[in-house]
Amino acid sequence: MILIRYKLRVGLTGLMLVAATALSADNHQGNSGVFRSHDGYEKANFGAREVIIKTRAGQKSLRVTLSNLRLTDSGKNTAIKLPGAGIALLQHLAGDATIQADAEKFEPMEGEWLRLALPSDFRIGVGKDTVLLDLILIEEQ
Repeated sequence: MILIRYKLRVGLTGLMLVAATALSADNHQGNSGVFRSHDGYEKANFGAREVIIKTRAGQKSLRVTLSNLRLTDSGKNTAIKLPGAGIALLQHLAGDATIQADAEKFEPMEGEWLRLALPSDFRIGVGKDTVLLDLILIEEQ
């Protein structure tokens, strides 16, 4: 467990700081980074950490998880459900993707970050090639 003593604003920069701090220590798992089939897409987990941050209201416990999502079915839309409470950060790494969350539709450029409030149900449409996304989950405990 890691204790962060910084005052964080609830912006993307603060969330990225929490994620980087949580996952900076070695967290070797036996199957880390191996893609596994998961409801129409593949997911590779790279570890998770419990983080405690200090806020004005007191300490808050978070679980930070880092993974990759890979979608290979061209022309298909895949539903992804992320339960829990907190924030999901998605970075589009490669491929022609369309992401639909609620009534909003995004066609992210490679390298672009998206932030979704949890719980979240969204769809990813795959164009002509494989889509690869980084996923950072910051869940309230």
